[in-house]
Amino acid sequence: MARVFNVYERAPHIPNRCIVTGTTGKPENPLIDLDTQIDYYGMVYLSYSVFVAIADQLGFATPQVANALRTENAEMKKRLDRIPAVTERLVNDIRDISISATADLLTDSTLLVLADDKEPEQGNSRANLDYFGDGNTSEPDSESAGSEGSNSVPANSSSKRNASTKPKPSSTNN
Repeated sequence: MARVFNVYERAPHIPNRCIVTGTTGKPENPLIDLDTQIDYYGMVYLSYSVFVAIADQLGFATPQVANALRTENAEMKKRLDRIPAVTERLVNDIRDISISATADLLTDSTLLVLADDKEPEQGNSRANLDYFGDGNTSEPDSESAGSEGSNSVPANSSSKRNASTKPKPSSTNN
């Protein structure tokens, strides 16, 4: 059950003042009729500035903040309303690119050879023009890395040793 509170520039009933500040109503600070009467006092009015201060303390937005939010909301709504048109334009651009790329692929007769293919394929890339390599098979190294013993080069490049360097004996005595 919502109550309707009347707002007056000049309150019609005595005491015609805000119960908190004692100010009379003005156009920029009207009085809100709380629809309550106190014996031997009269009608209870609350000024707009006091009402705003109470609302601010309770965490409600002040009129200035609410107006700023309304303005920001209107600007965002305008930007949101433009999204369908921008999306449609982007989709059309993608379609145009895709159609022209497909046409280019169909007309391009450049050979594309992949490493494990036996037959060259048509494509639009000139990345691999070597046809099956030079035909030489790679032979395993005559010396394996494990046969060098303690003179082998470690995998960690920060601790490289020369082949002529001998390992240092341990300084601990057994």
